[in-house]
Amino acid sequence: MNKRLSIRLSISGVVLIITLFLIQLLAINYSNNLLFTFGFLLISILLISFWFGLRNMKVINGSCQHTEPVHVGQPLIFRLILNEEKGLTRYQLRIEGADEDSDLAASSQQEYSLQQLANVRGLVPSTEAVLVSDWPLGFFVFRRTLCTLPEVFVYPATGLRLPLKTMMSDAQAQHHDAVDSLAGLRTYQPGDNMRRIHWRALARNEQLQVREFEGEEGDPSGWLLWDDTSDLSYEERICCLTDWVLESYRQDKIFGLRLPSTEVLPEFGVKQRHLCLSELAKMPELAA
Repeated sequence: MNKRLSIRLSISGVVLIITLFLIQLLAINYSNNLLFTFGFLLISILLISFWFGLRNMKVINGSCQHTEPVHVGQPLIFRLILNEEKGLTRYQLRIEGADEDSDLAASSQQEYSLQQLANVRGLVPSTEAVLVSDWPLGFFVFRRTLCTLPEVFVYPATGLRLPLKTMMSDAQAQHHDAVDSLAGLRTYQPGDNMRRIHWRALARNEQLQVREFEGEEGDPSGWLLWDDTSDLSYEERICCLTDWVLESYRQDKIFGLRLPSTEVLPEFGVKQRHLCLSELAKMPELAA
């Protein structure tokens, strides 16, 4: 939903206004009809430029798309969709912060990208996406707030610094895929493989239970520990744990993360990867 439209004079517009004032001053002082005519012509051009520019920016609908988290050093890309529903071609549109202008065809939909380099880890707060245009003559700058860009995490930088170390936790043992017949059900424990949950049993007795099979081997949960990176500097420890989280995810392991101020219980999958990387991204900056 469009929020507001603001208009201001550009530098060219300010120069034109000053020029008009001087021309009219001279015309009045010398009673020069040619200067009067030239001044009124410039005023007409200024007013027509304002009207065309205003029409160019009115009633443009915009929406923000989902933005994927990135690591430090990678480009952070926000994607917006602009819709033109009034049958008018819109000219020289630019998302504030982007480098290039582009046109929006009548009764069409177009995707725009806003790209910035992610230099600092952490949560990038939501900001407003602003559409800008100085069409047709550059005397006025029109700015329309389109939508709010979503919050997005910038994960720590990657680059393997130490071999993967995992502390095994036998108390929360997991299991490989079944190799023999079903042995029975047991109560769900934190860290159990979500793919082993017996959903029909949940529907019957409203309790989470997991399937157990005969002849399967244990696959204990693993913990990624802050203390295992003590040989590295503060930021390097964060980056190293980031590498370990990514490597554990690639190997489809069940893993947890223990940091000085928090811990993430063992689990697996995309959600677990995001949760662990988010906690690493939120680690406080080292005091000087």
